Amino acid sequence: MKVLRVVRVVKAFGPLRVLVHAVLSSLGALAWSMLLLFVLQVTAAVLLAQTMQTVIRDKSRDLQVREKLWDSFGTMVRAWLASFEMTFAPGAFMKHAYLFDEVNPAFYLLIVMYVCLVTFATIRVITALFLRNTLSAADQDQGEEVARLKLKRLTYSKRLCAHLEEAEGEEPGCGRIDEQGLDHLLSHKRMAEWLLDAGLSMTDSRRIFKALDLGDGTVYLSDIVGAISQICDQGDKDLILHHESAKVTHIVQNLKTALSDRIHKGGIQTI
Repeated sequence: MKVLRVVRVVKAFGPLRVLVHAVLSSLGALAWSMLLLFVLQVTAAVLLAQTMQTVIRDKSRDLQVREKLWDSFGTMVRAWLASFEMTFAPGAFMKHAYLFDEVNPAFYLLIVMYVCLVTFATIRVITALFLRNTLSAADQDQGEEVARLKLKRLTYSKRLCAHLEEAEGEEPGCGRIDEQGLDHLLSHKRMAEWLLDAGLSMTDSRRIFKALDLGDGTVYLSDIVGAISQICDQGDKDLILHHESAKVTHIVQNLKTALSDRIHKGGIQTI
């Protein structure tokens, strides 16, 4: 169990973790697949064992042929083992090619039909199902890894902002930063990697800064970190336009209020 815990956390074992996760997530499909194959094999075994009995009991047939038939299809269990071999061993059906010439072509064609329907078609469908589960597990593992990385960088950025606010003597969430401070903040390696994950350039960062500007050339640290985190989570840079439009709307509202006050005070002549 301790070894498995190490495998789970060590990144070098990522493919193994994905494989184990795919197998565990496919246990239900594996059980139903094995049940389906078992039913098909038993059905083919009963059919082959019953149809071969007339040939096995026919004393006019060659003794060696009858012995071969008995070894492969003499009982239901022997026939099931033969069908099991034909299902999972490539080319095993060629072992019974003598049926075509020495017994009856219909018997060999029956085996060929089984190979086509079960060994080829059914096995391919089951393989595709397991491949889909493996790819799904790989995508899920990759998504979890990206989410962990984003959370780690967000935690780091918040801790960094908290240290800056503490150094400036500001209360949590009230720390401000100017454009020069923004450049210094984003010069940290982890912050630069966070911007890269969000698909943001320095120009985009300055656009966010101007959109969140409080009017004195400063921005709350918590606001700019929250904006970058939101863009990183949603992967949509149009959120910058949303902040810019909100800023423009705020400015227009202030102008409208100021003009209304001047009109009421008689400072502006209305037409």
